[in-house]
Amino acid sequence: MTAGLNGGRRELGRVMATVFYLVRHGETDWNRQGRWQAQLDVPLNEAGRRQATALGVLAARFPLAALYSSDLARAMETARLIAAAFNPGPPPLYPEPRLRELNAGVLAGYTLEELRVLYPEWWEADRRDPVSTRCPGGETFQEMRARVKEALDDIASRHPDRAVGVVTHGGPIRAVVFEVLGLTDRRMDAFAVDNGSLTVVRWSERPCLLALNVGPRWVGWAHDGAAGGTDLDAG
Repeated sequence: MTAGLNGGRRELGRVMATVFYLVRHGETDWNRQGRWQAQLDVPLNEAGRRQATALGVLAARFPLAALYSSDLARAMETARLIAAAFNPGPPPLYPEPRLRELNAGVLAGYTLEELRVLYPEWWEADRRDPVSTRCPGGETFQEMRARVKEALDDIASRHPDRAVGVVTHGGPIRAVVFEVLGLTDRRMDAFAVDNGSLTVVRWSERPCLLALNVGPRWVGWAHDGAAGGTDLDAG
């Protein structure tokens, strides 16, 4: 058996792939307000808990070998609510800090309008190049993309040819889609990643996007009119 790209493995000439079911955590009050949570620990609100519970009903249909989650509270609570839907028992749940949202440094906690006024130089730089512009005191999208890829490669090596649930945030899911599709486009708002949504990728030598942003606004899972997020994904 030899290692392949993106966590894929080759055994007797066959490419082994891990299928990741990527979940964006349920809604928080800050999502509803359009505040950039980044790596601040903000809990789910009631709508978010309903979204996570509904996602659990869906996820329980899949033979997940394991669940991995960002260690931030809103992701871990989403993961635990999903796991509770499995019967007779849930797959093991592992916290993974590399699945955290973008480290926004001093920008965390503000709305878009507040950021435009308080940090005009960063705002203009980010409008021009959201991929490589660094958040003051934080990281770039490129750096987040690299750590998330590293985490998924490691998880895939532990679960070759299996399905794995991954509960994370809007930014990391966006980074995974960029990685799978080989995107370098500066348009970070080219697709949506809603709270409580499901994105599915096959992670192998030839990665493939199988589903994108399947969630409340499309199939009615616990939909109560909550907003899906801003162009910053609000964490």
